[in-house]
Amino acid sequence: MFATSDEFTGIDRIAITIGPGSFTGIRVGLAAARALGLALAKPVVGVSTLHAFAIPLILAHDPKPMLACIDARHGNVYAQIFESAGVDNAPPQFLRLAEAVKLVGNRTCRVTGNAAELVAAEAKKFGLEFEVCSACLAPAIAHVAFLGLLAEEGDGRPRPVYLKAVDATPISGRRSSEFM
Repeated sequence: MFATSDEFTGIDRIAITIGPGSFTGIRVGLAAARALGLALAKPVVGVSTLHAFAIPLILAHDPKPMLACIDARHGNVYAQIFESAGVDNAPPQFLRLAEAVKLVGNRTCRVTGNAAELVAAEAKKFGLEFEVCSACLAPAIAHVAFLGLLAEEGDGRPRPVYLKAVDATPISGRRSSEFM
């Protein structure tokens, strides 16, 4: 059974994670959110995936810094460090695991995101103890919704956050008819 527009009257806006993360997943999610926004005549806002992972730690008011990290595969992560008040010291970055650990320095750190355990294991190699607070595959939808309430509406067309080039490369010198 399909939902009717009357069932969506309680929605004020659509919140969507904009990355960093899987190129295809981000594109599909943005397209779906934009379609819903158009169909329901509701604004669409973008939320950083790293912020969505970090928000429960930020709200905990622990004085330790926190590192939100997403597995970018092949020993790489998308990472962003936040201080206890939720201030992001630097923009999100695409880093090797060891570089992500070095972002924190010699401080005790809380780590979250789907690469939290990978980063904590790498920190151990440097003699550092990172407290894994969450290692969920994706941020909780409630955290995305919370950040969506705080987000500026903008033009209603959130843009994806890409920190590295796409892995796919075109095959040069071939005609498209060769693939059919």
